[in-house]
Amino acid sequence: MDRWKDFLAPLGQWISANRATREGRRILALALLVFLVWGSAFFLHCNARETESRIPLLAARFASLAETAQAFRAALPSRKQAEARTNEADPLAAASETIDRLRVKDRLKSLSSSTRGVSIELEGLGQEETVSLVRELKKARLSVTSAEIRALPVGGKRSLSVSLLLGGQP
Repeated sequence: MDRWKDFLAPLGQWISANRATREGRRILALALLVFLVWGSAFFLHCNARETESRIPLLAARFASLAETAQAFRAALPSRKQAEARTNEADPLAAASETIDRLRVKDRLKSLSSSTRGVSIELEGLGQEETVSLVRELKKARLSVTSAEIRALPVGGKRSLSVSLLLGGQP
């Protein structure tokens, strides 16, 4: 403590004496600038140490979050599995969804369900629409157990009248 008093007393006298001179002000400004730079560097160094010490904790938290998300995804049934379950349980709904998806509902003559399966009758379909209908029904896990396709001339073009009996696939 005495050493600081011995050092600060002459320093205070020197500052008082040289504060008014141009050289003294430069030295004081330089000392103040050095002190600010040193203080800023010390502050940044302490913050860097704190940040470095938090990295393992944050990495562990992120790993835990990723593990939880993976477990959550594994616990939820996938969209395709849910659709397959819906289609297996209700072939009529699956057929209706397929007709809606293909936008041929306006040409649907009848859609009914019986003990033998789902019956669909469509009129005015083109060849590509008929093929895509069968493909989409297969994607919906519905099989065509019986089909009747008639070609009808409409306005000089040939359109198809399609009657299908559908059953679910295992």
